[in-house]
Amino acid sequence: MVYKIAATAVTLGGLLLIFGVPNTFNLSLIKYYTVLSNLLCLALLSASAAHVAVQMKRSGSHGAATYRPCCKGAVTIAITLTLLVYQFMLADTPFSMTEGGAGNIFVHLLTPVLVILDWLLFDEKGHYRASDPLRWAIIPLCYLLYALIAAPLGVTYLGGSRYPYFFVDIDLIGVGGVARYVLAVTVVFMVLGYIMVGLDRWMGRHTKTEGASEI
Repeated sequence: MVYKIAATAVTLGGLLLIFGVPNTFNLSLIKYYTVLSNLLCLALLSASAAHVAVQMKRSGSHGAATYRPCCKGAVTIAITLTLLVYQFMLADTPFSMTEGGAGNIFVHLLTPVLVILDWLLFDEKGHYRASDPLRWAIIPLCYLLYALIAAPLGVTYLGGSRYPYFFVDIDLIGVGGVARYVLAVTVVFMVLGYIMVGLDRWMGRHTKTEGASEI
C-alpha cells in the first residue's frame, strides 16, 4: 500500500507539472496520449491503493491484493507504450508539452517505471489470457481514431499542428508514412502484450501467494 500511495503521488505530481500548476492550469494538454495514459495510471493506482487498504483491514497485512488484473494489464501496456514511444521516437525531437524538463521526466519515465514495477512486484500472477493483448490494444487504437478524426474538425495542439505527434501527422509525412508508423507501433504493442502474458503465466506457475484476494 505504501508503494501504491507513493506511486499515486508521483503520478499526480507529474500531471500537475505538465498542466503547469501552480502557475497555470493548461487543461488542453489532456488531448495528448501521454496525459491520458498517465490519468489512467492515476485512477488505477488510486483505486488499487484503496483496495489494498480494504483488504488489509479485512485480512491483515499479509498476502496479495490484486485489483482488476485485466484493467491493470491494459493500463500497464498503455503506459509502457508512452515510455517507449517517447524514448525512441520523441526524446531527440523538439517535442515537449512543458517548458521545463521535470514534467516530461515524470510522465514519460517515472510514472511508467513505477506502474510496471507495481505489476511485477505486487500483483498476483496467472490471470491473463492469450486474447487479452487484443483487448488492451483498444486504448491506443481509440486514441489513434480520435487523433485522425479530430484533425479535420479543427482540433489543434502545441505549435498549431493538427496532430499530436509527428508519426500520426498526415500533413507532415502523408498517409503512407502514418500507416507505416502505426503498423510498427502496433506490432511493438502486441509483442509487449504477449511478453506480459507470458511473464504473467510463468510467474504464476513459479510463485505461491498466501491469502491472495482479487476483485
